[in-house]
Amino acid sequence: MVIIAIYAFARGNPDKYLSGVDDDGRFCGYSDGFSNYDKLYYPDLSDENGIKTRYVCIKGDCPTSDSSISIDFKETGDVTNANIGTFQRYNSIEYLGKYCLPVKDELPDSLKDNYDTLWDSLNLDAVERYINDIATAWPIFLIGTFITLVLCLLFMIIVEYFAAILAWVSIIISFVALTGLGFYFFFTRNENSDQADDNNSTLQIVWACFCWAGAALILVFVCCYGKALRVAIGVVQAAADFITDTKRILIVPVIGFLIVVVFYTIWIFVAIFVYTIGTIESNGGQGKTVEWEESTRRIWYYHFFGLFWINAMIDACISFIIIVASATWYFSHGTEIEGSAEVYKGFRWIWRYH
Repeated sequence: MVIIAIYAFARGNPDKYLSGVDDDGRFCGYSDGFSNYDKLYYPDLSDENGIKTRYVCIKGDCPTSDSSISIDFKETGDVTNANIGTFQRYNSIEYLGKYCLPVKDELPDSLKDNYDTLWDSLNLDAVERYINDIATAWPIFLIGTFITLVLCLLFMIIVEYFAAILAWVSIIISFVALTGLGFYFFFTRNENSDQADDNNSTLQIVWACFCWAGAALILVFVCCYGKALRVAIGVVQAAADFITDTKRILIVPVIGFLIVVVFYTIWIFVAIFVYTIGTIESNGGQGKTVEWEESTRRIWYYHFFGLFWINAMIDACISFIIIVASATWYFSHGTEIEGSAEVYKGFRWIWRYH
C-alpha cells in the first residue's frame, strides 16, 4: 500500500478534478493557455439561465462590485464581450482556491434570489453544511463520549457485585413475562369476536402457545444447565472484576480507535489520488469523469482490499493486548495476592513476537 501511495501521489491529479470548468468545457488553470486563469467566476447572476450557461475562468483576485476594476478572463461561446462589466457586478470570495462565489449578504437585491441556484449547480452546499454541523456539534460528541465511558464503568461495577442477582432476576422476569403474555392471549382471544373459531381467535391461541413454549424452554434450560449458568455468571463477574481492577485497559480501545481514524484519513487521502489517475474530462457543468486504465482499476481494488485487511489487523492487535492483560491478571492471583494486569506487555509482545 505504500507503493500504491507513492504511485498515486506521482500520477494522481485531484487538484485538476476539483478545479472549475468554463462553459466551453475548458479546465481553469489546466487547459492550454489557462495556466494563470485558475479561478471560476459566474459573471451573470441575473437569471437561472445565465447561471447555468455563463461561467468563465479568470486571472487574479476574485472580482468585487467595483466595476471600475477590469476582470481578466478567458472568453467563451456565451461570454464573448471582453467588457465583462456589462453584467451586474457583485462582491465574491474565494472557495477552495478555485471558485469565486458571491457573498450572499452583499448581493444586490435583484441577484439574491439566484444565490441558491448557483450553489445547487456546484453541489457544494451539502459539503459545507456537513462541515458546519460537525464544527458546531463537537461539544455534543465530547460529552457523549464522556457519558459513555462513565456508564460503561458504572455497568461494570454493578455487574461485578450483582451479576448473579441480575442473571436470576432476568431469567425469572423472562419466564413470568412469557407465561403471563401467553395467558393474556388465551383469555382475550374472543373479546373482539362473536365466534370462538374466528381467525383472530385462532391466531391468538397460536401466540399463546408460542409464549408458553418459550417459558417452558427457559425452565428446561435452568433445570438442565443450572451448573453451566452458574459458571457463566462467574465468568461475567470475573470479567467485571478485571475491568474494575484494570481501568487503564479502557485506554486500549481508545488508542485503537485513534489509530483507525489516522489510518482511515490516510486511506481516504490516497484514495482521492488513486481515483484521479487517468484522463479527467468534463461531462457538463462542473461534473467530471475520470477515464481509468486497467492498471488503475487493479490498483483501486488492491487499495480497497487493504482497507479491510489493515482494519482487521488493528482490531486483532487490540484484541491481543486485551488478551495478554487478562491472562496476566488472572494467573497472577494467589491465595493472598491480588492479581495485576500487564497491559504494556501486550504492546511489547506484538512488536517483538508478532
